[in-house]
Amino acid sequence: MKLKTFKNAPTFAALQSLAVTIQSGTPAEIASHIDMLAASPLFAGRRAYQSMLAKLAALVSTGAPQYAIFGMKGNSKLPDFVAFSSLPAVTCPGAGACLDFCYSFRAWRFAHSFGRQASAAYLMRHNPAAIAAAFLDLPANVTLRLYVDGDFSSAADVKFWFANLFMRPDIAAYGYSKSFAELLARSEEHTSELQSRLHLVCRLLLEKK
Repeated sequence: MKLKTFKNAPTFAALQSLAVTIQSGTPAEIASHIDMLAASPLFAGRRAYQSMLAKLAALVSTGAPQYAIFGMKGNSKLPDFVAFSSLPAVTCPGAGACLDFCYSFRAWRFAHSFGRQASAAYLMRHNPAAIAAAFLDLPANVTLRLYVDGDFSSAADVKFWFANLFMRPDIAAYGYSKSFAELLARSEEHTSELQSRLHLVCRLLLEKK
């Protein structure tokens, strides 16, 4: 797992340490880490971050999403797509020098943004059925951008999205990825499957994010 080095940014360093635990730890370890940060002087009196940590604690204890799983408004450049994001770096096995300028970390200035990324990463590992249910409830004929932040962390993630996209042939999906090995593993296993559905606009542009 490759991580970003934060100089003179203790809040971001602390959030990245939590991100590592969310991606690799058990629910008990994640809950303990959340409690530790909530009690830390670094986050004392910071209501937005305290609220975010409380929501993540509730997610771990109940399994129920505390944040919207999909962003429904796109962004200022491309407003007409639905977005799914996860944690940067810790979900990016192909990450390298791009970490030095990854735009996804900028969102951590806002506690809510980190909370949504962290929630999605947790659900992918511990309650993917919640993501699948939200996906099946998306409006008809939308365009879905996968991993505006973060990436496919494993071949299992790739398999998860293809399985769900096959359930919704009206949805077109695309994304940007550096998870070469994970995508190749999936394509080698199911080459005909990956090529069979023309509705899936899987433009996995292998470029720096």
